[in-house]
Amino acid sequence: MMRRHFCHYYEKVYSPKEIKLLNKTIKKNFSTTKDRPATGVTKTATVGLFPITTIPLFYRMLDLVLEINLNNFGYHLYTLPKSYNAHYNIYDEQQQGQYDWHFDSEWESPSQDIKLTAILNLSEKPYEGGELFLATSPVSKITPINTPGNLVIFPSFLLHRVTPVTKGERISAALLWPGPKFH
Repeated sequence: MMRRHFCHYYEKVYSPKEIKLLNKTIKKNFSTTKDRPATGVTKTATVGLFPITTIPLFYRMLDLVLEINLNNFGYHLYTLPKSYNAHYNIYDEQQQGQYDWHFDSEWESPSQDIKLTAILNLSEKPYEGGELFLATSPVSKITPINTPGNLVIFPSFLLHRVTPVTKGERISAALLWPGPKFH
């Protein structure tokens, strides 16, 4: 595990063979729920949602997110129900896939906030663009997410974006982990 500002990351959480299996399994398990991108923000990606806790191979990722939280943030996180969906994002060159500056914590819920964002690179082929930036001081380019199998974790209230993909496609799973409201 490594740390950069408010972002923590793990390298090679999944092998290329496991990434192929994850992509295949996710595509078979899409939910009927639709993506709700941040209000007023451009998001040009193909997005599917899938129940992350029903795919045993993802437990490794869930354990790492919990470990980062325990050792670094100390947020109270809810236990994820079996039906809890993660996002499967495909940013491709045809759409110049991107997601402008946004917060993942923009939920309108009286009882909970999104506490942590975890992004796993599931790309099977090289791509260009699709860089992740966090609005820390100064703005940080989070390069570890560019490697397939790598996982980045950061507080969901940090402003962040994905720049346009200019060649190929960037595939990622994004988990937005909730907990009780911040006070």
